[in-house]
Amino acid sequence: MTPNTILTRAVISAVTDSHFETEKSYCCRFVREVVESVYIGGTFDSEFADTARLTGLNFIHAGLGFRYRGEDLVVGDILFKIPDAGKFGHVGIYVDRVPGHDTRHLVGENSSTPIGRIQGAKGFRSLEEWGHISAVVRLPLPQGTSQIVDAAKEPRLVVARAFQGRWMYTAVSSAVYDGTTGYFTVNQAQLGGVFQKNLQSARVSVRKACAAIGVTIDEAATAGGNKLNDANDPRQYVFVG
Repeated sequence: MTPNTILTRAVISAVTDSHFETEKSYCCRFVREVVESVYIGGTFDSEFADTARLTGLNFIHAGLGFRYRGEDLVVGDILFKIPDAGKFGHVGIYVDRVPGHDTRHLVGENSSTPIGRIQGAKGFRSLEEWGHISAVVRLPLPQGTSQIVDAAKEPRLVVARAFQGRWMYTAVSSAVYDGTTGYFTVNQAQLGGVFQKNLQSARVSVRKACAAIGVTIDEAATAGGNKLNDANDPRQYVFVG
């Protein structure tokens, strides 16, 4: 069982990102937006439907999910209530731990219940609060990416932006690293949020996203391939001004 930490980071970020669905009763739309921020657009169009119930059944029929019978969960698992949450069902993403939360075994979601809300209808509930799980979908890692078991050593993208004469640093959770090319792609909607620009959700290169936002990469500050390399520091920095 390989943990999908890429999807996990994306949903943790999406809970506090206003570009992702905030209105209640749209749990499936929220999860779809998170998935599409990580995977190439349209990858799971055949599986996502109007309701969580139908979406869960579609993923099972596609061989990407299974009926849950108490198996161990891994982060990044997409959890479904198929017959247990009304005729539309419910869906969330298992993240276990969240920075700043003492509780473990958390599920990131958009929910009609007020428990655990952080932004609009989005928030985190424990597995106990979430209740019965009908089915689990375990997506393969995004194409062209590799995942290191030690999360502390995963490549992470940090955007450094000039603000009032100093650098401000923001981690980009939607960034996906291509170990073959050495480059990141990002969800430009999330990167736009850093600069308070409303951009359509799409996965593009960092350079293209910066162009859409209207900022330029400071080539002088990024000598050495738009990153600072340190064998003990997996962070990669893009300096923009």
